Amino acid sequence: MSKIEALLQLMGDGQWHHPQDLIPVSHRFGDTIDRARRKGYLIETERLKGNNYRYRLVGHKDEKIWAEFQENWQAVSISLTPELKTIEGCVIEHISLDSNMCEVIFHLKSADGQHHKLRIFSQQSLNFIKEAP
Repeated sequence: MSKIEALLQLMGDGQWHHPQDLIPVSHRFGDTIDRARRKGYLIETERLKGNNYRYRLVGHKDEKIWAEFQENWQAVSISLTPELKTIEGCVIEHISLDSNMCEVIFHLKSADGQHHKLRIFSQQSLNFIKEAP
């Protein structure tokens, strides 16, 4: 998942997002927002007090692209190693975080000894894990 895709996934809820929400996706989120805008995504910027801003994804110049994006957008994106159809019977060997991409990665071992990965993309779950004691 590219930084633009991760940003769009995060902002796909249509809500306002502050810089602290966007930094885990891209520490240079302003550049990533500019690149998304050049691809046609409509991202509003609202100035708050002083130099504080917040951002909101509101659409795309091409209505077909926007309709497809909304249809495919999920608050949580999950990907599983293609050959593994279920995690039933798998053992979690370890868990890793990719804070740049807002992913939690579960490294699994299936009953037949094969190694697999379960990737979960979710800004909210990443924040929860980071804040856990």
